[in-house]
Amino acid sequence: MGDAGSLTVGFLLGAGAVSVAHGHGSSGVVGALIILGLPIFEAGIISVLRFAKGRPISAASRDHVAQRLISWGASVPGAVGLMWGAGTLLAGLGILVVSNALAWQAGLAMAILAALIASRGLSRVDMEGDGADGRPAGLFSKNWLIHRLMQQAMREASAYAAGTLLDAGCGTRPYAQIFAPRIRREIGLEQDRGRYGAAHVWGDVGALPFGEGAFDTVLSNQVLEHVAEPQQVLREVARVLRPDGHLILTAPHIWEVHEVPHDYYRFTPYGLRYLAEKAGLEVVEIRAMAGFWVTAGARFCYYLARFDRSVGAPVVRVAFL
Repeated sequence: MGDAGSLTVGFLLGAGAVSVAHGHGSSGVVGALIILGLPIFEAGIISVLRFAKGRPISAASRDHVAQRLISWGASVPGAVGLMWGAGTLLAGLGILVVSNALAWQAGLAMAILAALIASRGLSRVDMEGDGADGRPAGLFSKNWLIHRLMQQAMREASAYAAGTLLDAGCGTRPYAQIFAPRIRREIGLEQDRGRYGAAHVWGDVGALPFGEGAFDTVLSNQVLEHVAEPQQVLREVARVLRPDGHLILTAPHIWEVHEVPHDYYRFTPYGLRYLAEKAGLEVVEIRAMAGFWVTAGARFCYYLARFDRSVGAPVVRVAFL
């Protein structure tokens, strides 16, 4: 509708809710909130999902409820129809509450249950194709804070990106959209063809299949600990980088053993600096992504994950948050 249409509809909804709530006590307040349930739900779920992904809540992005319905498989008319239908049902439920035809407690419980069911489905729609929407980045996941910190770190580090970028060990390419506005081209390299279909090239990070000076930027996230010879990887990175290019690299200092048996090392800032300089790279910046409290919280979440089974799962996932 554009701003003029949406602001007008919003004003009418707000004015109607005030009118409905006036003089009806608790039933009026709850009824008005139910009538406004659709915009309240939209604002709530989008704010939570953006926060979990490390994005500013106020920053525009194509992740609204209607867009999620379309990505989920609905046609544009179908998504619009579902939104109008939900709004109509909520309006009817709110009027029943205000008129005391339905107890406000029952009406509120029905609205909350509907919101929880809808949010469960909508939050799992991967809007960016990065594998970090929905369940992996959700606030009730053991890794949600780590995903958020990585997203923030990549946004800050993207200032160093330019030209042609090699994502060495790209996985599902979760940060492609962050770097896209700053580069001309991205090439994702992985070793496992069966597991990572998003890659463009398959090969070994210790023997990169590219010529000298082929890239302006190399990105490597949480890869270095999984290679038996990290020094060789950095030599290869230095070889394929142009003289004024940049390597953006993250590696763990404290993390549980994973990707067994290919989990070999943990790194301090001094170790990373040593390896980089020995490979002929000039270190521009080294920073920690988090400190004691994040580390302690993440470690505790991994302990709790041992009990993330069937009956105990809801309690454990609340504890993750």
